[in-house]
Amino acid sequence: MNLTAFTTALALILLAEMGDKTQVIAVTLSSRHNHTVVFASVLSALLLVTALGVAAGTVILTFFPLLWIHIGAGALFIIFGVKTLLEREGDDEGKEKCDEHLFAHAFALTFVGEMGDKTQLATIALTASFGAPVEIFAGAAIGFAVVTAVGVWLGRWLGRRLRREVLRNVMGFVFIGVGVLMALTAGV
Repeated sequence: MNLTAFTTALALILLAEMGDKTQVIAVTLSSRHNHTVVFASVLSALLLVTALGVAAGTVILTFFPLLWIHIGAGALFIIFGVKTLLEREGDDEGKEKCDEHLFAHAFALTFVGEMGDKTQLATIALTASFGAPVEIFAGAAIGFAVVTAVGVWLGRWLGRRLRREVLRNVMGFVFIGVGVLMALTAGV
């Protein structure tokens, strides 16, 4: 086992993803929805994106230009933010009962948001540098699990202390802000 590759990937993910948009997804969704489903869906999407990055990194960027990936992800965040702001007080009651819908929603948001992200590109580079895809994937996976768990915990904590209306408005504006930033910095 290449311990250097493993610890490099782990440290990189912990540092790069703390407070990043993926953690925002975990915080905001778990503040109002089933935290177990949010954790499972966000982490599943992160693991899939990481596996794609480790296994076929440059191929992904060949088929989907990074600019369009970032613009698409930004648009998805803006749409989700507007949808969140337009929800009425009772609108999310039925959604809490539909864990499959929540899983699919959180998975898609995370997956699209992470495609071509700095951590996916970093796992591509680390795999190419170390030639240790298993260790890179394992380190990244543990890092993502820790960051996602922290985000879910924070979301649950906020969900218990803030009114739903306040959470909904903050979540909506945060997602719109992240989406605008992603779209504006897509070409950078």
